[in-house]
Amino acid sequence: GVGGYLLTPRVIRPAWQRFQRRRALQRHLEVLRARTSNLLNACSQVLQGEKPEETMLYQLFSAYGGEHEEELRADVWEALRRSQEALNDAFDLRQKLIDPTVQKGRSLEEQVRNWEMLYLTLVGSREEIRNLTDDELRALLDPLLVLEREPDDVQLARQLDDLRREMVGTPLKVDLMVVDPSQTDAEGILGYIDHVKGQIARLQAAQREAPERLAEAKARRQAIEKEVPSPFVMSRRKVFAALDRRLAQAEADLQAGRFLRTIRQADAIRRDLETVRAFVAAVEAHRRRQSQIEAITAQGYRPPSLTKGLEEAEADLQAIIREIEAGGYQAAASWIEELEADSRQALADAQAWQALHRQNQAALDQLRKEADRLEQYRQETVLPAWQTLQTYPQGNWADVAARLEEATQTLQALRDDRLRRIARLNSLEEQKLTEAEAELTQAKADLARTERQLQALVQRLEEVQTAERTIQEALRLTEAEVEKAIAFRDREDVKIGPAVDQQIAQARRQLEEARRLAEAREFVAAVNAQMAARQQATAAYAAATEQVQAINELQEALEAKVKQVGKRVKDCLAEAEALPAVVQTPELNKLVRQVQRGFSQAQKARATLTGLEDQALAEALKAAVAAYETVEKQVAQAEQRLNTDRRAYDRLHQAARNAVRSAQRAIRSAERTVSHPDAGRVGVGSLRRARSILPVLPKTPVSREMLARIRDQAREAKMYAEAAQQQARQRIEWARAERERKRRRERRRSSWGPGWGSSSGGGGSSWGGGSSRRRSSGGA
Repeated sequence: GVGGYLLTPRVIRPAWQRFQRRRALQRHLEVLRARTSNLLNACSQVLQGEKPEETMLYQLFSAYGGEHEEELRADVWEALRRSQEALNDAFDLRQKLIDPTVQKGRSLEEQVRNWEMLYLTLVGSREEIRNLTDDELRALLDPLLVLEREPDDVQLARQLDDLRREMVGTPLKVDLMVVDPSQTDAEGILGYIDHVKGQIARLQAAQREAPERLAEAKARRQAIEKEVPSPFVMSRRKVFAALDRRLAQAEADLQAGRFLRTIRQADAIRRDLETVRAFVAAVEAHRRRQSQIEAITAQGYRPPSLTKGLEEAEADLQAIIREIEAGGYQAAASWIEELEADSRQALADAQAWQALHRQNQAALDQLRKEADRLEQYRQETVLPAWQTLQTYPQGNWADVAARLEEATQTLQALRDDRLRRIARLNSLEEQKLTEAEAELTQAKADLARTERQLQALVQRLEEVQTAERTIQEALRLTEAEVEKAIAFRDREDVKIGPAVDQQIAQARRQLEEARRLAEAREFVAAVNAQMAARQQATAAYAAATEQVQAINELQEALEAKVKQVGKRVKDCLAEAEALPAVVQTPELNKLVRQVQRGFSQAQKARATLTGLEDQALAEALKAAVAAYETVEKQVAQAEQRLNTDRRAYDRLHQAARNAVRSAQRAIRSAERTVSHPDAGRVGVGSLRRARSILPVLPKTPVSREMLARIRDQAREAKMYAEAAQQQARQRIEWARAERERKRRRERRRSSWGPGWGSSSGGGGSSWGGGSSRRRSSGGA
């Protein structure tokens, strides 16, 4: 019936889920107990023995020479000790888990958790081991799989065969259901076993590789000995003495079965043999550089830092010899790098000194050519130009006359004295090459300055002659520019300030000065005055144009603002006037009054423009535009506030309407529920209260406060209606449940026959095993 449908999701489904969970945990526990016991048995056999050295794994480790490797032996012994200790703890825990008196009262999930923790004690939480398959777990527990050959010990080989046969097909892997492996220790017993097998494999590899590595080291030693030249800075016997002693020790280690030590020694010897090879190469390279240095010094060069550089290289060489004789090949490698660096630096210094001498000599030769060229230019071009220039009044050339004398003296001193001094400094006799380089740099700069001074005189003559030809036309054009500025000023006088008048007057004065200088043949000064006059005239016209354009733009901007802002003010005031009083707020009224005042002030600012001119007109226009812009911002604020107030009122009105409608729906729904036969008039009081306080929304606009009260009162009515409905529903559900219980009770009574009673029975199988890890734990 309807009541059964209501109970299904609340009662039956969770109960079914709990039943399914419990059944899965029971099946999982059976598998978990069996496979954990299998793992315990397997680990017990692999780790059988009172001490680590009595285990099969340690015997395998020892059989491959592990006793000779102290560090490795200690590592394996400790791993096996921890494994045996963890195994004893695991057997103790298992004994508690199978003891009924200990497990009594523990939930199924708690039992699963305890067994999974025991399982993790064996396999650990490392993902690479937990994810192993059954076959891979059996392989990990099988010591034979790490061996390249069976051990010589017959009893050990038999034990390993027995273990392998027992594990064939034995299931070991468990997928966890309760415990999070990330919350447990990282290592388990299988992790330790895997580590020990890895060390055994390392020993096997070392036993195979050690003879090969040592043979390679010996062969490399013989090959490198042939690379040592004769004569050399050391005898071959001294070069290889320490290495030969280490080779003999490595051979002894190999014969004694210390294979890992043999490999380490052989690898170190091969590394140090490369140091010997690098030493030979460095000495040969140093000798070649010394030959190059000697070839440079034989030409008479005396690099100032050469002696020190060669001494440092020799000190490096002696340090290398001492380290090699003492067997310190790694320290010698550092000194070899020093020898290479110091030897290269010594050659670089010698080559740089030689290159500087050649560079200075080339620059000196070029400087001589430039000085001769410049002297020819002075004789053939500058002096004739100077004679012509002197035919003009002194004002045309007075400033360049002194430069001519300075340039002549500089050029003469360079050719007569400074070039010879530089040549002496750069000679192989003196070899003051850096001083010569500095002198050359200064001489080049002086020669360049001299050339500019001579060229300036020639250019001055060209300027004077050009001015003489063009000054009259330039004066005519300048006068036209002045007249153009005057005409524009007169046409737009109202909009142009006195600064333009001053510029025009200055242009007139400079134009008259240019005419006077041209008459006196002072052409350079005349051109300067003419250009200044033209610049003033152009500036005056530009300033006047700019002022007129600025005022025109301000007037256009003002008229545009008047139209635009006037319309917005009118619309804003009309919209505010049309807004119902209940919608308006004090803030809105304040903004509207502000718009009215601002618009009035802007209109007054516009009216003051009459009769103004020049700068005053421009400032008044700016003030008027600013006033209208202020009004524009005020209108925008008022419009925004108006829209905000209207939307807020509409939202409040809508909220009140929605609250009333929602309360009405809740009351109608509650009426249907309360009137149900099974409700028993439960909830009638709450429903009556809901009806009595339900407000009516007026059709005419009301205040915000009234709307808020209507909304809140409607919400309260809805709350009472929902409470009434909830009370009635609970009563209906109780009545239905009560009828259902009565029907079930009647069905049970009808199904009981005579002699009905209770019986209990069942059975269980106790799972157990040995209490000691020495005995087999049996099956689950």
